[in-house]
Amino acid sequence: MRWVHTKDLEDWASRRDSEEKLPLVIRRLIRATVNKVDSISFPAGESIVYPGWDGRLESKEETEYIPKGLSLWELSTRKDIRRKAEEDYKKRKGNYH
Repeated sequence: MRWVHTKDLEDWASRRDSEEKLPLVIRRLIRATVNKVDSISFPAGESIVYPGWDGRLESKEETEYIPKGLSLWELSTRKDIRRKAEEDYKKRKGNYH
């Protein structure tokens, strides 16, 4: 097995297809690490164009990176992380649906 390095992720994030595949990668990582999932939705591919949260997860267990209960996710492959996070925060503030 080959280890993934930061440079590998940076290179991948700059590719056009990374944006539509990122939700699939996250969904698979969650499935590989969380045993008790009530529901999971991370639309990928052409479905990333629809409005709403990028991911929704209800987990019956807590892990190092996954909270127990409902979590709502915003994903991005953009380089301007801070700006993207601020935009998402403003957009989602008080919007839990």
